[in-house]
Amino acid sequence: MKSTKAEIRRRVDQVAKIIIFGGEFADIRQYASETDEATGRPWNRSDRQLARYQKWAYRLIEKQVEKTRDKVWARHVQQRRQMFALAMEAGDLSTALQIAKDEADLHGIYPTAGKATANNTLNINVDNRFTIDEFRSLPLGDRLRILQCPVSAPALDRRPEADAS
Repeated sequence: MKSTKAEIRRRVDQVAKIIIFGGEFADIRQYASETDEATGRPWNRSDRQLARYQKWAYRLIEKQVEKTRDKVWARHVQQRRQMFALAMEAGDLSTALQIAKDEADLHGIYPTAGKATANNTLNINVDNRFTIDEFRSLPLGDRLRILQCPVSAPALDRRPEADAS
């Protein structure tokens, strides 16, 4: 029996929730095979159809994700503030302190050498010089931040033969 568009949409929404909570294809298969009148299960669908539901669920998740950095950053700050309030309300000072430190880290209050700050700069000693191999061994995010820093190009291009002098 062919599913209606509404049934498919409901199933894709359910699969998206499984994915968001860390589920894999095997979890989707198990969920689809369980009996539950409220959700219309079992779905009696092939693995191929369940894979389509999974693909459509990933597309749905991608559409729902906020793509602008400012919105995502603001959401993360607000989430931490909400968690901080809940931890304080529960009297869990240790957790509240960890959350406060994490939010401070987001704002760049505790910058450390070689770590990006909130204004997307990297605290590095300008006298540090990198060989190309050293630069390539850095994590991609650090390389991008270094390239955006107002550091002269020679600081990134120290050749090994320069050490011999």
